[in-house]
Amino acid sequence: MKFSFTYPYILYSSALAIKAKIMVELGTGTGMSTEALTEVAKITDGLLYSIDIAKCEETRNRLQNKHLVFLMGDSIEIGKQWDKGSIDFLFCDSDHSLERVYGELVTWEKYNPKIIFVHDTLFADGNIAPPFKAIEKYVAERNKHFVNFELLHGLGIIF
Repeated sequence: MKFSFTYPYILYSSALAIKAKIMVELGTGTGMSTEALTEVAKITDGLLYSIDIAKCEETRNRLQNKHLVFLMGDSIEIGKQWDKGSIDFLFCDSDHSLERVYGELVTWEKYNPKIIFVHDTLFADGNIAPPFKAIEKYVAERNKHFVNFELLHGLGIIF
């Protein structure tokens, strides 16, 4: 598999390393991460649930397959109503406000993700962005660990 950006490769490698079967992506967008995680789901015979408030029709049409379920709606509201049990892998890349990212982390933690990724932790100039601050708050309150990759726009990992 070839990726045009580094972060989908990191997501792909990590999800594959833990043999993720149930993955949740918050923010479908252009589908770069969706494509990478769907490839993992094909290998593990798993499912990726990709959630976005927009239809993302081009992405849906391009990537639709039996290992990918698109859900349209608010990521926190869908998380509150989630009835599919535990998840292995969580990727947060929706609205990038501190409140939204923190809310997603708190909402989805009850489904016991083995690893959590948060995209866009840095601004283009390398300064800390709101998702970074949301992660700091979240891990401090829960005695978890956090590593940030300083690649294009940053990628935080919570474990």
